Amino acid sequence: MKWLERFSAMKGYKILLCHHPEYYKRFVKGKDIDLILAGHAHGGQIRLFGKGLFAPGQGLFPKYTSGVYDGRLLVSRGIANMVKIPRLFNKGEVICIELKKE
Repeated sequence: MKWLERFSAMKGYKILLCHHPEYYKRFVKGKDIDLILAGHAHGGQIRLFGKGLFAPGQGLFPKYTSGVYDGRLLVSRGIANMVKIPRLFNKGEVICIELKKE
């Protein structure tokens, strides 16, 4: 946590790779970090009506499975497939990010 405090206090544009999106609300949300990249949720593994049904670390009906949250947390569904629970209605994705200097 000390590292995260020092990192968020640094000057300039800050990008954080935070593999587990469920850590966002507890540890990262209040920090001065411009872009947070996450995965791990596998898009909710099974998607129904555009929502994830289960995600590792978040359990049933996870909040952070795919897309952009708070305008700065980007969660990728990724391309991995869990052996015990197959993907259903949940295409894998690879995200390409282009940062432009303003």
